[in-house]
Amino acid sequence: MVSDEECTTIYAFLVQAMRDEGLSEVVAEVEQEIEDLESVSSADLPPDVSESGTTPSRRRRPNKFLQAQESLPGLHTEAPMPGQLAPDPLMQRERIYTPQRRVLLLIDALAFAVADPVELGEVITRSLGQEKVLFGEEPGDKQAFLLSREEIAGHLDAARQLRRLLGELRQRIEQGEETR
Repeated sequence: MVSDEECTTIYAFLVQAMRDEGLSEVVAEVEQEIEDLESVSSADLPPDVSESGTTPSRRRRPNKFLQAQESLPGLHTEAPMPGQLAPDPLMQRERIYTPQRRVLLLIDALAFAVADPVELGEVITRSLGQEKVLFGEEPGDKQAFLLSREEIAGHLDAARQLRRLLGELRQRIEQGEETR
């Protein structure tokens, strides 16, 4: 089982490694997605939330808000028992995405940014039966890029090894989530 502390360490390590390898944009997108999902906008809050952003302590949350909370992956709360107050999402922002869910999201982003393009390039060149494929409207197009079977072959083993290692890490983390 991978603990919260271990997942936090793994997340920090992967973030630093990704930044060191020029994948800061991927890290920023993951962190933004986590922040977006953990944020509670004023439009999502029931009308009993004051201007200061605090909720009167003895009021209940509407059922639709509880249902939205329950649908978020990694949420640590349970629906309240009859007569109990609903959990206040403003107090739970840090817990919506558990350390395990954060690492899994980062693992998916890393595979998507690094392994997927290499494997997809290999499939494209093999399927088209071409050594090189030019993507773009014209050869001088700044957005154009050349996909070379030889270049892809040089990265394919590393991409597959990365995918395998990320899969093993994912499996260990998911097994830990199931025992919680």
